[in-house]
Amino acid sequence: MEKSIFGIQIYDSTNEMVDNGTGFIINKDGYFISAGHVFEIEENKYFAKIQNIKVPIKLIHTEYKNQENQVSPYYMDLVIGKLCLNSIEIKPLKFSKSIEIGAQYFACGYAKTLLIPNDKKIITEGELFADDNDEYFKDDLKYNQLPYKVTSKNISRFFKGNLIIFENGFSIKEIKFNPKGLSGGPILEQKLIKGMLITIDNCIKSEYIVKILDTKKIEYYLI
Repeated sequence: MEKSIFGIQIYDSTNEMVDNGTGFIINKDGYFISAGHVFEIEENKYFAKIQNIKVPIKLIHTEYKNQENQVSPYYMDLVIGKLCLNSIEIKPLKFSKSIEIGAQYFACGYAKTLLIPNDKKIITEGELFADDNDEYFKDDLKYNQLPYKVTSKNISRFFKGNLIIFENGFSIKEIKFNPKGLSGGPILEQKLIKGMLITIDNCIKSEYIVKILDTKKIEYYLI
């Protein structure tokens, strides 16, 4: 899937890699989808790591609010961007709008690889159960494909005692461990995009993503 899904490397003003996310390609011109919170800090620099090549990113559309400021009916956490690919070969993924409760889908993307100075052991963050102020990022990413089951056709949150429903997302339950860094990655069934991962248990629906793509007149492929 390295021609379709890529890691996003995030650097601060000192050019140190401080975080990462995932994106996926949706058309032959290099347009991609990711999560809005991956690009939350404007001062940071963002690059795609695709086929082991660092590629500049241009943002086309951003919608993001932190969890405390989300307002129904739409959960705002989506980025549309474009990669400056030059001669890099890509393979766009195709969308599917259907979602079935109980179905098993796969969250795909690139997890962080961390070096912990305490013991010099390289581990994925999925194996790290507590934050460590001494940890720092290495400039490599590990591809993961993790199974999930759909638990609801919307996202529901309790906020200040009120139940809030977001109709542009769906909920999943993890089956296996859940490394961070997959935010913005596709939720796939047989290589078809069912949605995009935004939290450990929530996704934005393909149906909503293609609706936004239509408003921007951006080409995509739908099954």
